[in-house]
Amino acid sequence: MTMPMLRRAKADFDASRDQQELKQILYYRMFDLDGPFEAAVKAEASGASSRVVEQLKTASPAATSGSLNAPVGVSLDRLISANAPRGAFETMRPDMTEVPLRTRLILSTAAIIGSEIPEGTAKLMRRLNIANLDTEVAKFGALIAVSLEFMIQAPELVQRLIVSALPEAVSVAVDSYFLNKLAGEEVGESSGETNPSWSLMLADLEELMRIVHVGAASKLYFIMQPRTAKALSRAAFENGIATVRYDGGSIFGIPIITSDAQTDGRITLAEASGMVYGDAGISVRSSDVAALEFSDAPTNQSGSSVTATNLVSCFQTNTRALLCERSIAVRVVDTNAVASLTGVQWGAGSGSPSAF
Repeated sequence: MTMPMLRRAKADFDASRDQQELKQILYYRMFDLDGPFEAAVKAEASGASSRVVEQLKTASPAATSGSLNAPVGVSLDRLISANAPRGAFETMRPDMTEVPLRTRLILSTAAIIGSEIPEGTAKLMRRLNIANLDTEVAKFGALIAVSLEFMIQAPELVQRLIVSALPEAVSVAVDSYFLNKLAGEEVGESSGETNPSWSLMLADLEELMRIVHVGAASKLYFIMQPRTAKALSRAAFENGIATVRYDGGSIFGIPIITSDAQTDGRITLAEASGMVYGDAGISVRSSDVAALEFSDAPTNQSGSSVTATNLVSCFQTNTRALLCERSIAVRVVDTNAVASLTGVQWGAGSGSPSAF
């Protein structure tokens, strides 16, 4: 085995071990309600690793950190990025420009172009159009409540619930916000034909490429629903193209992102370097005294209101609540960086019954 292969194997092993320990830390942290050592005692009695026990002994603030070596010991941000569905925002974020949240920025709306300058001549300065940009902030939250009896009797199941339900909920909410930011840019109309031919599919995608401004440093992404990607992959396979998959892949050398948050019948082509974002990271809190309203359409009324709703007390029901929150902001700063096609009917009537 070569050295690069050994390094990759060690990295995979370390990542797997970190994920297991992160799950254990999150699980036992939910018990940590009376003091910093309660969860550590429970973890040690259950045979947890020494690193998990030591991290649990450290008092934890609300906001998490990006490393297991940090004082808090829990990296929910890392956990979500490793377990969540790879949505549009998470996939494109490395190619976008990060800016501080709640900060007014000055951006140039004109291209800065270099020119040859002969010796002894005046230096050329191009006019810049300056605009203000306020990065508004949107907050997203996901909450789960687990009974103490369930946590004790089925700890592995609770850990899987934490690392699947919370990441998925946060990822979908963030993607919905992100795609709404892209929806207001250039919009065109697809041919509208139901399950069109391969040539018409390519024509639609080519139209998006024509609209979006592309440069040598561009980072392009197609964003579509899973149903659309499945229809595209079938047509591509029939025509000898193996790069398109049901869950992504690429076409024209452009990565395909499948997102459940994408609007029905819409395909978006986005140039990531023409966008800015801010991210305040992940915060996680647990409580055994919170009052919860179990409703898909909560009224958000206070307990003393005339229209007060029934609330369930975690203290009275012996329940633990775990809340995950994330605040981000996204802005498209290049109006030629995003284009969408609506009325796309690829795969209409042929989706998986369980998903569509």
